[in-house]
Amino acid sequence: MYIYNIIFNNKLKKLKIIMIIILLNSCNLKDEALCKRVQCEPGKGDAIKKTKDSRTPVLVLLDGFNFSDEYKEAVLYVQKALTNPNVGAQSNKTYTDAEFYDLLVNLGKDRLENCVKVIFLTFRVRKCAVDAIESLKDQANKDKFNTDLAAADADYSGFLKLVGSGATVDQIYDMMINHDDGYKFKDVKDTAHNAFLGEMRQKVS
Repeated sequence: MYIYNIIFNNKLKKLKIIMIIILLNSCNLKDEALCKRVQCEPGKGDAIKKTKDSRTPVLVLLDGFNFSDEYKEAVLYVQKALTNPNVGAQSNKTYTDAEFYDLLVNLGKDRLENCVKVIFLTFRVRKCAVDAIESLKDQANKDKFNTDLAAADADYSGFLKLVGSGATVDQIYDMMINHDDGYKFKDVKDTAHNAFLGEMRQKVS
């Protein structure tokens, strides 16, 4: 009887050990599955990284300067002009994104804000031109004025590229705050608005 008890207790211990091993393996499998699920499921794991990485260094800098969305849009317009090798004369400097970022840093918040205030006056007229074109019903008129707007964009972008080619940051700043080169946008806005009024008169008559 004593021997049977020993054998039974040994078997019981072995069963306990087997059960513990099974439970541990089950937990490891669950942990692996959870890790894979968190890493692979869309919108999880990398969601925070994507949010942090979505802003460019320029946007991070402008956010640090507390620039409004409209001011940021104006700066990005300038960036597009200065970093495009197809804009302006071949002798003009074409910036890399890193060089444009350095230009903003060297200007500093106050001087950059002064530049943007001047640019924004032109940019506001451009937006009015866009709104006037969008209000038109006649597609042929829209196409014509959109072509005129593209030409005005090319002209103003070329001017910005020329300003950005200044020898020093101080020279670039002086040229930028003293410029008034948005008259072509005003021409597009005025003629598009007149065309819109013409369409309205035709509806009434």
